Amino acid sequence: VQCAGRPVPGSPFTCNVYDVRRVRVTGLGAGELEGTLEGLSLDESADEERGVEVGKPVTFSVDAAGAGEGTLELVVSTPSTTVKAEVVAVARGLYDVTFVPVSREPHRVSVTFNEQPVPGSPFVCRVSEPHTYVQIGGVAAIEVDESLSDVEVLSPSGSRISEANLEDNGLLTFPANRVGRYLVKSPRGPIAEVEGLDASAVKVLSIGDAVAHRPAILTVSTAGAG
Repeated sequence: VQCAGRPVPGSPFTCNVYDVRRVRVTGLGAGELEGTLEGLSLDESADEERGVEVGKPVTFSVDAAGAGEGTLELVVSTPSTTVKAEVVAVARGLYDVTFVPVSREPHRVSVTFNEQPVPGSPFVCRVSEPHTYVQIGGVAAIEVDESLSDVEVLSPSGSRISEANLEDNGLLTFPANRVGRYLVKSPRGPIAEVEGLDASAVKVLSIGDAVAHRPAILTVSTAGAG
């Protein structure tokens, strides 16, 4: 900048140019997101088997290397709380982010660059229940977030199981004495469901004749097995 042919104090001035559209978020699969990720439209019909589960770490990557200079900010939250996220710088402008879903509530991942939302943000993770089964008469064991202290287990009848034990490392154990669904919950909401099964209730009712190279038919009853 010049005035009367002379540079003004501080000239030349430097400014950083950035492009928030060049920030890329990867590692959250189609079964985990609702919204748009890198131009891919995602919806409720996405593969649910790829959804995230309560208590299991989720890691994804944010690549801002081609976006220019700026400040990257990230917040993971549910309708009831903010979820701790660990950010690791892998290389210049490239980050790995890990968080642990704390409940079955939708988890929103908000990513901004220089206070502007990156394309597709906020992303929404649909959280499912871990598929856990236990034989009645045995002890169920599941891992929960170590930050949770007030965790309770409800039996299939809805009564609270007083024998449930939560260790400091997040391992929760409780006895399963009847067939049905056990609910693990905290003040934040449901955490997991455990199915109590009785393998001894499975009975083979009939076995048809067996002939080589032809289908054989047998009848099995799982009534009362869960």
